[in-house]
Amino acid sequence: MSDDTAREVSARHSGLREWTARLAEPVGDPGGGAAAGVMLAMAASLAAMAAAYTAPERYEAAATAPGGSEHVHEHVRAAIASRAAALRERALELADLDGDASQQFGEAFRIREAPEREHAIREASLDAATSSESLGDAALPLVTDLEWLHAHANPAVHADVVVACAALRGALAGARANLVADTGILASHTDGDPAAESARPELDAAADRLTAAIARLDQLA
Repeated sequence: MSDDTAREVSARHSGLREWTARLAEPVGDPGGGAAAGVMLAMAASLAAMAAAYTAPERYEAAATAPGGSEHVHEHVRAAIASRAAALRERALELADLDGDASQQFGEAFRIREAPEREHAIREASLDAATSSESLGDAALPLVTDLEWLHAHANPAVHADVVVACAALRGALAGARANLVADTGILASHTDGDPAAESARPELDAAADRLTAAIARLDQLA
């Protein structure tokens, strides 16, 4: 696949077959971070579907399901459906942005001259870590929504909710793995840079947030 073709492949605009073929190439753009974004989009899509199947016109028991009155139940369900639809689009955007960060990361390591190489690696690792943080933080609200769907969704789509939980767990675990790896590289190339030094505590805290979210999802297994 040529470089020109590679730049045209995106999670938002390419077909699944084309995108996964590019993912299988040893190029890193897209890579694991972008794959985590696509998993997040899958989780959001399934959450939106489950919420739609739980609407009163499709699920008569919605009016009497645990969680409050019919009005409250429908308000929560509709809000979940809306958030999930927006997250599906945002997740694909974040997947493409992570692919860009991954490409920058690879280019930095191909630089031979110092100190240009150290500076490029430091900037690229910070951007990559920030990309993983953004993906993880975008995913966090879906944990709460899937907890609600796991308890209250139409039983006909319970298996779909379970698959959504698995996809979300994969997205969170992927974001965390990349975040930890990129933060480690950043730490070894900080070289007293104030921006890099100040970013590390927040990146560590972001990894902790993802760990906690994964633990919540594991309770739904």
